[in-house]
Amino acid sequence: MNLDSLSNTCKAIINSYSVSTLNDYVGCLDKIREFISKSTDSYLIKLQQLQKSDVFTAFNKILHNPLETNIQLKLLRFCDFLYQTCGSTNEITLIFDEGITNSILTYPFDLSSTDVLQSYMTILKGLSIKLKIIPVTYIFSEAQQKCAIFDLAIAHISNQDSTTVAAARFIVLNLFTCKNNVLIEIISSNATKNQFEHLIESLDSDGFAFIVDVLNVVPLELQEFIIEKLRKTLLQLNPNFIGRALSFLADSPARSMIMEILPSMITKLNIKQPATLAILLYSLEKRLFLIDKASSLGLIQQSQMPSIKRFSMSLKKSTSKSRIFQKLTLIFQERESTLNMALVLRIFENICSEPPSIVKTIKKSIISDLKSESTIELCKILSGRIASRQRTDLDYVLNPKKEQNKGKLYTLVTQLAEIEASLARYNKKSFVWFNLASISSTYAQAFVLADETDLILTPNEIKLLDEARSLKLWDIYVEPLPYKSSKSVTIWSNNQQTKRKSLSLNERVKTVLQFSTASSAALFESEVQYRKIDLALATLDSLSLQI
Repeated sequence: MNLDSLSNTCKAIINSYSVSTLNDYVGCLDKIREFISKSTDSYLIKLQQLQKSDVFTAFNKILHNPLETNIQLKLLRFCDFLYQTCGSTNEITLIFDEGITNSILTYPFDLSSTDVLQSYMTILKGLSIKLKIIPVTYIFSEAQQKCAIFDLAIAHISNQDSTTVAAARFIVLNLFTCKNNVLIEIISSNATKNQFEHLIESLDSDGFAFIVDVLNVVPLELQEFIIEKLRKTLLQLNPNFIGRALSFLADSPARSMIMEILPSMITKLNIKQPATLAILLYSLEKRLFLIDKASSLGLIQQSQMPSIKRFSMSLKKSTSKSRIFQKLTLIFQERESTLNMALVLRIFENICSEPPSIVKTIKKSIISDLKSESTIELCKILSGRIASRQRTDLDYVLNPKKEQNKGKLYTLVTQLAEIEASLARYNKKSFVWFNLASISSTYAQAFVLADETDLILTPNEIKLLDEARSLKLWDIYVEPLPYKSSKSVTIWSNNQQTKRKSLSLNERVKTVLQFSTASSAALFESEVQYRKIDLALATLDSLSLQI
């Protein structure tokens, strides 16, 4: 690039600003980038050459005039390139001294354009990253009590554009980490408080993460202001907001505030709602209840408290409204949803050293209900794909996935599985699925197939004598006879190399048994079903013995 030609272009726009001279200048920007990239001189020398060629003076002249959006974008990107290339205090202060930064910060850019806004915030973010090499007095005016970079960033911490929000929040956090008391005092102004108050009113997960970061870097007065605003918003008793707040604030400077107001919030929320139960469970796991508050809520009894001479205290007795334990017992007893039952079980595990009696009572009740409903469908559920345990983490409960209703029997079995899993955890054991019973009986029934080969049906399996193989009743599915005159019975059995956890129909082996008469086929099919039901009942009986 010819520096003399560049100088002439810059002087032309300084002496006579017009669309033509503007286009000539903008046309040189790419050439300037190329010059900087290819020149072997130090970056400081290159900047001094641009300074001598009046590039910066012309830049400032341009920003005293209205500009089209596309021109604004080109100037912003050029300016960002200059800042990003700086690596020393001398280099960046030269740019500041030329007034470019001030021109950028004061020009009324078209921030309604997403591209312009993003480019603008990129420049501010770049400047905040360079704070280590920028003299801190360059980024604020003590006389005017203003920090333009901060003011522009804080105004966009709640913007709808995610890129802009990320940059704005990064800038705010960076500036609060500056070790300059005057700057910190300026950026902790009432205007800043207003922006945080607006943000708190509509916090999402990213917003909570940002607030926690802010609480860790802002001065005490602003920290207390933000925590007080969070308190007021939490006391509006929106369960979803409270749940999200807890997941972020439990280990933040706002923890003490959370512990102070949590008991009151719990008593005012609808305890039957999964979100409330999840909040209670999370609070227990995170140890957010003080012992006296836990006692007043009825989560623990005074008789459970150790008596220590001199330091013993009379704990406040729980009122009828705050007897949380009794309410949890009623929720568990109602069995309205597997999710609620799983949440209550987890809460019990956090506050009880051994299972409450209601758990075993409900286990017995569910087993009784399953026995009264014992059908081949129950066998299919017990021996089919292993149902995963109900998720009880706060994030899942606040954002649940819609699950397909699989019927009453399936619900009863999964509820029983949740109880078994909880009882196993009390004993420090793991529970995956029920141990499917076998029947210790020698009773067997013989059938003769159409080809005159023998088949033996025992309480636990089908023995195909001609093939010297057995099919366990737990591992087979017998297709219903398509019509009364059918003489063949189709059986699907597990591939021996297939793990039961991954059962599906296309992973099974098909066996067709041909009988000489339809009555023999029907008798065999019904006998298999009866015996499978007997196995299901035996499984439930074995669970009853563990109560």
